[in-house]
Parts: sequence; C-alpha cells; structure tokens
Amino acid sequence: MNKALAGTVAVAGIGTTRSGRLPEYDAYDLGAWALKETLDDCGLGFDDIDDIDGLIINRIPDLLQPNG
Repeated sequence: MNKALAGTVAVAGIGTTRSGRLPEYDAYDLGAWALKETLDDCGLGFDDIDDIDGLIINRIPDLLQPNG
C-alpha cells in the first residue's frame, strides 16, 4: 500500500460513443457524449466537474475504425 495515498479517494468511470462513421456529430459532440457516459458510469454529474483532477481521452485511430 502506498501510504502517501492513504485516505484519498479515487472514482473511475468509462464512457464511449458508438463506433463507425458518425457524420451527424463533430469532435465536440463526441467528447461531450463520452464524458456524460463516463460521469454516469461513476455516479457523478456535470455539476461535479470542478472536482475532477484528471481526465484521459483517447480516440481510436482511423485505421482501427470499421469501414461503415
């Protein structure tokens, strides 16, 4: 156990969007969609965003996306 982290709190959540071609969404829409899914997954809401210390966003490279 890392004693420096004792007594701290970590909440993890995962959010994704559908895969494939989504021309009706821009990058901002997709990011907001995934963020909402992530917050829902860990029981938080947009009002809690001021308390988030870290956020990792990753996108699937075009080569890995299905040809849809």
